[in-house]
Amino acid sequence: MPDNAQEMFNIMQENVKDTPGIVLPPPVFLEFGGEILETDLEAKTLKARYPNLPKHRNPVGYLQGGVLVVLMDNTAGPLSFLVAPPSVTVQFNTSYMRPVTPEDEYIYVTATVTDTTRRQLYITVRATNVEGKPFAIGHTVSRIIGE
Repeated sequence: MPDNAQEMFNIMQENVKDTPGIVLPPPVFLEFGGEILETDLEAKTLKARYPNLPKHRNPVGYLQGGVLVVLMDNTAGPLSFLVAPPSVTVQFNTSYMRPVTPEDEYIYVTATVTDTTRRQLYITVRATNVEGKPFAIGHTVSRIIGE
């Protein structure tokens, strides 16, 4: 994990220090090989990448669509912990545009907070290939816990 990523998880840890039981980085982020590439706290954006592993492919050889949503949620989640109190995803709508093929070595995912209320975060998530061509776009709603 790059130093930048560890710094981000340290910020997240500080943000959740009063909430028991939270594990950072999340084991699922590590399980899928997530790497934080960049963050912009002012713009409320986080970019990560994940390897396209053969064990996550469907019978046709493409990345399983549900796995792509996991990667997108794995990017929106850390962003939410950077910009607000701890929250959980309560809604995730996804539109697929093209398959992730075996030729795509990595999936690049960018999450951006588009709106907030006292209890909810609204995040748009884009999954792309290295050239920026979209695989999917998602919209999440996360509810702040403990409110």
